[in-house]
Amino acid sequence: MSDIYQGKAVHWQISFDLKMEKLDKVYKKNRSRAYKEIENYLYKVGFDNKDEKQGSCYFTSKEMKYLEVDKKMKNMFQYLPWVVDCVSRFSLAEKRMDDYNYMDTIHRLGKSKKHKEALEKYHKSLKPKAKSR
Repeated sequence: MSDIYQGKAVHWQISFDLKMEKLDKVYKKNRSRAYKEIENYLYKVGFDNKDEKQGSCYFTSKEMKYLEVDKKMKNMFQYLPWVVDCVSRFSLAEKRMDDYNYMDTIHRLGKSKKHKEALEKYHKSLKPKAKSR
């Protein structure tokens, strides 16, 4: 059995998908309210780092033991019982460094002088060269 189930505290990631047709029955076409309820609960219990590109993916800001996270998720299904009927996928995984969101680094590089020079050089290389006679 993995260390994470033996009581080791780690960072966690959860991601989920909801069935739209079931969600529409519960929320009468107000899907954003459903996602907001889940988000509010997750923020309350320590999943406060939302993935910017995938809105239904959250990360813990601190390390937690598996049993602690398991209890929080089971409590969510009691607190928001409609989730059980509407969820099509719900995964809980250890957050690994190889999953690091690199966008902050990319944004910083994009603002650098070195990047601007490289981009300018690249664009110049794409221009058709004049034919010599």
